[in-house]
Amino acid sequence: DRALAAALLRARNVVLLDFLEQADAGRAELRIEQRRPPIELLAKSAAAHGPFPLPKTALVHADWLAKSGAGGVATLPVLAWQIFDAESARETFAQRGVSAEDDARYLDYYGPPRSVRTVGFHQVIEAAARGTEGAAWLRETFAGRAVFVGFSAAHPSGQDRIRDDYRTVFSRPDGLNLSGVEIAATAFANLVENRAPRPLPNALHMGLLLAWGLLLGALCMALRGG
Repeated sequence: DRALAAALLRARNVVLLDFLEQADAGRAELRIEQRRPPIELLAKSAAAHGPFPLPKTALVHADWLAKSGAGGVATLPVLAWQIFDAESARETFAQRGVSAEDDARYLDYYGPPRSVRTVGFHQVIEAAARGTEGAAWLRETFAGRAVFVGFSAAHPSGQDRIRDDYRTVFSRPDGLNLSGVEIAATAFANLVENRAPRPLPNALHMGLLLAWGLLLGALCMALRGG
């Protein structure tokens, strides 16, 4: 733990995950969310730490910028973005009027599982042992990039080892889903690239519905007249 804490302090750019634990509130319809940060030594050494809650029983089509049940703290992808490109994050939030009270943000997935580039731990360890050649590969692979560390299965059998997978529109027929870490990386990349889908304003939404209704009405009248 001390060696890891020292490495976090040296890096000054590592965001750790908080665990969100649900507990009974004494009534069947009520649940209390409790935020469980990393151990104090690591939490103090990291640049930041925050939760990344995802639903297990529904299709994942959005994530939260901040979680009110966890005290309104920013979620892990937002914290990572603020550290990766603080100036861009500030400008984007100011231009959009986004605040910590925003409930959710739609995700723009990049494709099926492992569409986000995945590098295995064994590849990093092997490269570190290859001297100059390995060091060059490590620089080329990671320099200037954000790295999300977690488990991402390539096959359903591997996914069964650690159940950190979630159903999305890209879930495969054989049962392979996107992993939590790949969804977190997707949310981060959406923020960096400003490419997340956003719903239409209510006025425009209602205007389109009205126009569509008028168009259908006119079409029906024309068909009756013919």
